[in-house]
Amino acid sequence: MAFSITYKRLFEVKVLHDYYLNQGETPFDELDPAILDAKMAAYSLDKELLFYPEKATSRYVFRQTPVGFFIALKVEPRETIPVTYQPFSPLGGHQKITVLAALKNPVFNNFTNLPIHQEANTIYYFSNLAGGTGSSFPTLTKPFAKLESGKTYFPGDLVASADGSKLYEATTTTKRGLGTADWEKRPLKPYVSAADKVTLVNSAISHTLTTAGVQKLTLSVLDLNVDEAGKQLVYEEKWEENQDLQTVQANLQSLPIGYYQFKFEGESGYLHEFSAYLWTKSEKPPFAIIELFHKAGLGDYALLDDAENTLTMPSFEIRLKNRASFWRYFFTKDITLPADADLEEEASSNRQAITKKAKHLTSSYNTLTLEQDGEEVSLPNPSAAQLRPERDAGNPDKIKVVSEVYL
Repeated sequence: MAFSITYKRLFEVKVLHDYYLNQGETPFDELDPAILDAKMAAYSLDKELLFYPEKATSRYVFRQTPVGFFIALKVEPRETIPVTYQPFSPLGGHQKITVLAALKNPVFNNFTNLPIHQEANTIYYFSNLAGGTGSSFPTLTKPFAKLESGKTYFPGDLVASADGSKLYEATTTTKRGLGTADWEKRPLKPYVSAADKVTLVNSAISHTLTTAGVQKLTLSVLDLNVDEAGKQLVYEEKWEENQDLQTVQANLQSLPIGYYQFKFEGESGYLHEFSAYLWTKSEKPPFAIIELFHKAGLGDYALLDDAENTLTMPSFEIRLKNRASFWRYFFTKDITLPADADLEEEASSNRQAITKKAKHLTSSYNTLTLEQDGEEVSLPNPSAAQLRPERDAGNPDKIKVVSEVYL
């Protein structure tokens, strides 16, 4: 009797980058289907990102693809029409699959609209729990933050309007409101943003108390994604002295990496709590962490149907926006710029001009033209390598991102 083993996709994650897929200023998901199909056929992130599972297991099969990665597992078919599949070995009540993403291209951040202002000890974190934050399937990114009064924003920072219906991008350093020239309206797409960054801590946790009179203190570490109640105590440590505690330290090397809640509680109502991703490995943390959970109540984000225990085979998406910069051109001869040109003179020599607005870097499609001597001339796109922040000569607090092209 013949015996066969069947593997089916448990889920896949697609990482879609506007730098490669957009056509000029037109988002790829608004292109003609035939054009988009051609772009997807040639699309690959193999030179940009390396995906790998946090730990090897015989239960799952991991594969990186040109558009991301997928996880498959051994299944058995059910006698349904159409045929459905259930895991050959039950997954159990709660499971977590962790995949790490490392950068391969040193200029990836140049053409990717990630925050220029890098906060220390943070990491990009994506999971299929995004639905609980207000996101919609299939995205693994979180909703954009709203504008905070008085906060300094940097070029490329993305914020949503008060009602969440519009998206704006800062084109210079600013504390001004969304109605000013410091912001450009962008298509409302589920891009990666600062909202997808979480605090990263290592195994040596240190806490300096902010209140005197505390001689007893307890650290509780709770896994936020384990049991049905949403939390589970996985570590506890207590300190007690005959004098006020100043600074306490704990070694959490025994815990697996993961997203935890840390809670310091002491006398007189003392409380300090925060959530962070615990990184206990000796290797350098990756660019991003992607975690997929099997648990009840995830709706469209579920890996298995809650009622039938069959594979739903979801295809999740992480979308990266291409960076926008001001394009500066250096010409070999004098030019004349009409009033409606995308460029404006920047120097008295008539041989240097810069775009009036920040334009998106793109891998293949030329979007800027200039009429000279009765002919329309296509200007080359800037290279992603030729990118730098630049302070405004009249206002050093103003910083914009500039790409330079020498003709």
